[in-house]
Amino acid sequence: MNKKSILNIHLFSGVSDITGNKHDPFVNCFYTPLLSILKYYKLSIAPVVTSICFLYEIVNRDVFPSGYLRVKNELLFDLKTTLTKARIDMIRETPKIEEILYFIKQCIDNNSPVYVYIDMYYQKGRDAYYQKNHNGEHGILVYGYDDFEGKVHFIDDVYGYDLYEMSYDELFIYYEGLLKYCRKSYSEENTVFVFKNVSNDFNNNEIKISNTITEFSKAMIDKKDYIINGYDELIVFENIQNVVENNESEFLALTSILHRKQSENYQYRFLASCGFYLLDYEPVMSSLLNKIVADWAKIRNIIARDIYKNTGYTKETQESVVKYLREILEAEKILDSYRFPLLEKWSCL
Repeated sequence: MNKKSILNIHLFSGVSDITGNKHDPFVNCFYTPLLSILKYYKLSIAPVVTSICFLYEIVNRDVFPSGYLRVKNELLFDLKTTLTKARIDMIRETPKIEEILYFIKQCIDNNSPVYVYIDMYYQKGRDAYYQKNHNGEHGILVYGYDDFEGKVHFIDDVYGYDLYEMSYDELFIYYEGLLKYCRKSYSEENTVFVFKNVSNDFNNNEIKISNTITEFSKAMIDKKDYIINGYDELIVFENIQNVVENNESEFLALTSILHRKQSENYQYRFLASCGFYLLDYEPVMSSLLNKIVADWAKIRNIIARDIYKNTGYTKETQESVVKYLREILEAEKILDSYRFPLLEKWSCL
């Protein structure tokens, strides 16, 4: 039997620790795997965790005549800078369809995780894409293969950020669809990313955390106006509740908001573990972040209830949603009254 995996059981048991909750992905399908890669290489995840901020915005969409609310992931630093800080190198490749499995095996055998783009048209669980359209290119982190069972093992967020597997045949189909239908080409070298540890010491997890927090703080202060202006979008969302359509698409949008706010909560829990709270703000900020997450979960659950009962968007539901939206807005403003003075203090260090 030929079976190879570069991520051992210690990382498997730690996947939930990476994201705070394995069913609540951190940021997106690219940055979340970066955390797993850094954990595997025993490198600090601080450069990735501190490379993102979260902004509310209303986005126009045909499904919702009024538009819909989302939490946008805004990069504080470009990918090259983040990878350099993290001390990993990312090599871009585009193997041919018939070579993709051999390429993956070579990478795994050489101790390198492989991030492979696939066509979500073929991936069960992707309701917006499965057997519907080929516009959904998506990346998965392949960490192992098993020739005996004919499967590759990977990390993905289909039903929460977790461990999955697919057959070799499925891999070929998903990858072939990517090149045929998703506007990927061999010349662009962008269908597969290979990661390598470029630090001098494989087991060295030391990084100047204080410098990382200072850089994060300065970048966040630069985004202060954008973050605060995003609260106006919450007011807009409240004001359009009478025309918002209550359907599965809205539920998915709210799920995305919830995941992003859980990610922000995780970000500050991680910062707390790094000595972020120079002032005695951790209890109140933690409480506010938890409340914001809990209130978004309540809104999503209320919407889900009406969808399940097929009752439409009732007045009672609208009133409940508006109530929690107002509480979220108030909590966000109070949070910033603590957060930005703390960031200002760090930016002066």
